[in-house]
Amino acid sequence: MTRKILFVFLIFLQTAVIINGQETMSLNDCMLYAIKNAPKAKIRWAENDNLQADYRDAALKFAPDIYGVVNGTANFGRSIDPETNTYANYQNFSNNYSL
Repeated sequence: MTRKILFVFLIFLQTAVIINGQETMSLNDCMLYAIKNAPKAKIRWAENDNLQADYRDAALKFAPDIYGVVNGTANFGRSIDPETNTYANYQNFSNNYSL
């Protein structure tokens, strides 16, 4: 019988130590904690972030688009000149800009 009482006392003491180590929360804090950690709320917040991104993308589609291109090409080679019948080395560089 004393073992059972000792066992119950130890469990009670352990529970008291655990409870005293934790911070007590007010009702408002408890409700805010529940809202922040609710799975449905997290899903809703993720959906809200997606909708805000969609809204931003839709608003940006009304703005004009500007594209720019810079292109450079280098060619080199060797061929036979038909007038003098000698080898001629050719180098050519061309560039293109557009907006």
